[in-house]
Amino acid sequence: MIHDSTDKAEQSPGVCLGSYGWRHAHWEGAFYPDDLPEDWQLGYYSNEFSAVLVPRSYWETGTGFDVESWQEDVSGDFRFYIEWPFNHAEGEDASLCLEQCQDLGRLLGGIIVNQDFELITDLPVYYTGYQRGPLLQQIWTAEHHTQSGVAFLKLAGADLRTQRKWLEQFADSARSLHCILLSDTAIEIESLRNIKTLIELLGL
Repeated sequence: MIHDSTDKAEQSPGVCLGSYGWRHAHWEGAFYPDDLPEDWQLGYYSNEFSAVLVPRSYWETGTGFDVESWQEDVSGDFRFYIEWPFNHAEGEDASLCLEQCQDLGRLLGGIIVNQDFELITDLPVYYTGYQRGPLLQQIWTAEHHTQSGVAFLKLAGADLRTQRKWLEQFADSARSLHCILLSDTAIEIESLRNIKTLIELLGL
């Protein structure tokens, strides 16, 4: 898939935005053209959005993630946040996952761990935890559980006014806000675009 790296290079750096995965059947026709091959979807998605939270369901036992294809489909300023696929930190699959995350290089935003165990690696690891109201959930870094600049945003049942309020409050309280990951598993593309517009309007 050919992505538009020229326009990306001209954009000023700011808060990146990512949905929970890019493979959504209800996006076909609403976002992806009807005739777009499935293996071109990531490249198409990355032309409009700058990050993605890779669901653990994308993991294939034995082969892992399709990292080589991902690297070809996105520009250098795109970021992958990997939802750790396992309920443990050790084993052959865990070793393969860490190796693939390492292979992503600068494209890796971090590994998101949702379980109560420590993942030992030099790669950036984030632990979900601190809740800031009904919409935003702070993600914590591995180092002494300090606040990170990454947050989950839940859109379900929240209007634009409420979403803006929480974005403003979170941006004011966080040391640095560099990525918002939407945790809705069935996100509508218009909701994602609305959040992108709010980020731009707020100058984040």
